[in-house]
Amino acid sequence: MGHGNSLQSCFVEGKGAFGLWSDHVLPWWEHKDEAHILFLKYEDLKKDLCSNVRRISEFLEKPLSDEMIAKISHQCTFAEMKKNSDSFKISVYATKPSLLRKGEVGGWKSHFSEELNRAFDEQFMEKLKDTGLNFD
Repeated sequence: MGHGNSLQSCFVEGKGAFGLWSDHVLPWWEHKDEAHILFLKYEDLKKDLCSNVRRISEFLEKPLSDEMIAKISHQCTFAEMKKNSDSFKISVYATKPSLLRKGEVGGWKSHFSEELNRAFDEQFMEKLKDTGLNFD
């Protein structure tokens, strides 16, 4: 593809730590219905964090009260996580000091050039076709 050496182009070209995004995610997606796999999407967490925290607690077989679900959900909001942004520093990706950006669905696209967005869509949307894995 040859899109340059930025972190974003490495992501699209599969030169990152996990290779191509689709090659990392799709094998997990294929096992999403197995009892020992919990597949969560950021989009779903943003839509209904409390329900997904409950799903996690049930998956881990650690029942939590409604009060505890609410407390955990609050602590996992982007605003609360941003208050503790030092906890999210990963030096290997240190173009910025933290992995936290804006906490918005689809925000990653603003970090890609038009060319990289097009390359991502062409490459990954084709691989996602007919898998049932959809994103908002």
